[in-house]
Amino acid sequence: MSRNLRAPFPFVSLQTAKLFHDAKPTWGEIFSDFQAAEETLFVENYILEDGIAGKTVIQSLCDASKRGVTVKLHIDGFGSNHLGKNLLSQLEESNVELKIFNNPPSLPIALFKGISRFFRRTHRRIIVVDGHIAWVGGLAFGDPWWPSEDEATTRDTMLRVTGPVAEQVQKSFAQLWSQPSRSLPSKVVVPAEELQVRAIPQHPIRAQHFRKSLYRRMHDSSQRIWLATPYFIPSFRLRRALLHAVRRGVDVRILLPGAKSHDHPAVRIAAHRHYGHLLHFGVKIFEYQPSFMHAKVGLFDNSWTLIGSANLDRLSFFVNHELILESRSQDLAEETRQQFEADFAQSVKISLSQWRNRSLFHRVLERFFGLFDRIL
Repeated sequence: MSRNLRAPFPFVSLQTAKLFHDAKPTWGEIFSDFQAAEETLFVENYILEDGIAGKTVIQSLCDASKRGVTVKLHIDGFGSNHLGKNLLSQLEESNVELKIFNNPPSLPIALFKGISRFFRRTHRRIIVVDGHIAWVGGLAFGDPWWPSEDEATTRDTMLRVTGPVAEQVQKSFAQLWSQPSRSLPSKVVVPAEELQVRAIPQHPIRAQHFRKSLYRRMHDSSQRIWLATPYFIPSFRLRRALLHAVRRGVDVRILLPGAKSHDHPAVRIAAHRHYGHLLHFGVKIFEYQPSFMHAKVGLFDNSWTLIGSANLDRLSFFVNHELILESRSQDLAEETRQQFEADFAQSVKISLSQWRNRSLFHRVLERFFGLFDRIL
């Protein structure tokens, strides 16, 4: 791709980066960072709901505020619409600054103002501690992500980083907090060197930086494109990019959820209508079995990763606010590769012959739900 890439943030040095996959150590480290905050603690999440996870998060934020830390909490009005009034009151009493993004209005008001604007959501998962520690990924503040001995915990990925990229994540948080209708200005991005990273804030309609970066990474890959996503509704352009990569000899693999505990079964079935074509041309598809797979990760060759909140569907490409970290680091790429291998080992690899023998009922379902591709 010859055209210069333009985006809000340049590549900066990556000081430390650590991937978290298992629920217990992930939550343990997050709460450790909450407790260590001394000046500021900024948190944004699509989902915050009643339950053990939500209550524990809110209590930790309130404790930080009582210690004198400036705490800001940004949640989505749709994704967090089940948050109870008692927890909201607890935040207010502890002087935690709370903003609810795009709270859904009543249907008559939505119709009067234009219903499409209320589809826009903040789907981001952001934690920034004192401006120098940042978390991004797919973890939600809900009980399906909480460690459990009785039920399978959602399999997700979070990335914890330190260094100047944390300032970029904080600026992304502040922009949506104070000026949600505006996007950050863009500049030409100088190509990355080893051990560099940048934050990619995806603004709906105005600044689709993640989508452009994804295609850039796919176009430039010569050995490997491994993608993990819970929601896979690929556009024609994305399907074409995957197939072009296979023709170049690239090892293209997609890790998707199996049927177990999927929170949107219709989306999973709608994705199936694309399996046959992709499998026929050599894309490898794996369905994760132990639990719901919610990680949003891209691995490209042996150096590049994209990790954050974005799915591979139209909502993340065009509608939602998302936040992704793009890094060039052989160490982080190798850690990501090892986790992919572990996930593949716990997945079912879909074969083309197996897929061609699926039942007529399944074919009818995937065709039916495929009719709603553009809104899933």
